[in-house]
Amino acid sequence: MTGRIRDVLLTAAVVAACIAGAAPAASAGVPHTPFKVLPAAAGTSSVFTASWKVDRQLKRGERFGFEISVVGSGPTALVGSPGGYNCATKADSPSRVLRKGAVLRATFRPGVGRFGPQHGTTWCPGTARIVLFRYPYGKDTSISRSLGLRKVPITLAPGETVPFTATPVKVTLLPGSTLTATATGRPDRSTPLTGVLRGTVDGPFGISADLHVISFAGALTPASLPPDPLCPGTAPPATFDVAAGTRLDVTARGAVSVALNLNGAPSQIFGCGPPGALAGTTALTLAGTAGGGLTGLSSVAAAGAAPGFALPDGTQGGLTANLVLNVELSGS
Repeated sequence: MTGRIRDVLLTAAVVAACIAGAAPAASAGVPHTPFKVLPAAAGTSSVFTASWKVDRQLKRGERFGFEISVVGSGPTALVGSPGGYNCATKADSPSRVLRKGAVLRATFRPGVGRFGPQHGTTWCPGTARIVLFRYPYGKDTSISRSLGLRKVPITLAPGETVPFTATPVKVTLLPGSTLTATATGRPDRSTPLTGVLRGTVDGPFGISADLHVISFAGALTPASLPPDPLCPGTAPPATFDVAAGTRLDVTARGAVSVALNLNGAPSQIFGCGPPGALAGTTALTLAGTAGGGLTGLSSVAAAGAAPGFALPDGTQGGLTANLVLNVELSGS
């Protein structure tokens, strides 16, 4: 056998092995023909029906199900909301064991998930993604494989608008919240902080999704911030009112970031002038954790600081915040 013939036979064997390795995908339930989704184009109140008729034998114990998710698009209904809408975006169907000839069917209605009502009562204008999943280990849905995807456009009817239904959020400062003022060559000054902030959830949220809270209003109240030794004639504001751009973000894994904007220049929050009406804003960027992800919102710790800033006497000042927050979704 020549070397060239040997190489050809070896290549053929490798190709055959690859084809054999791919064969289980067909027996695992990959649709021979695309599954069906109705309607082909939808409105914000449409009811979706997905169906798949099994045309082959499937492995024993495998389960199959559909999932729908909607990627929103459109004008911004609230500053900071990428899709501009706050409406139901995700739901899944119960998984089933199927045999050849059986029909898997799922119906999805806006605002209704597998376990009951969801946040919002309409689909977001955008694109609905309907996916057929295979779950290979009985009722365990933690491991799945996508077997097919269909996309359906969702559009607003002429003259139709989607009402923004914001979820209110109440954020309460807990004991341990403090603000510390520092300056070169002077002792640090610290005060406990109390207060309640109120905001709204930016977009839909769930136990496995990130949480974004925006449109905050309210104030932090310092208990007593001693005067700076070189600025005895001035004092910080009685309350630190939050300014536009304040937001709270918590990932599903529990990472916390807070963009805290306060009315007043940093030197005014520091308690060292300039005197008169508050001017400008002070931005503090905080980071921390929520104990159990989105289930640990009863005590969220975050710490951060404002960059160094110039004080009227020519020295450099700083502000450091350590906040312990109780975050109540649908808080009144």
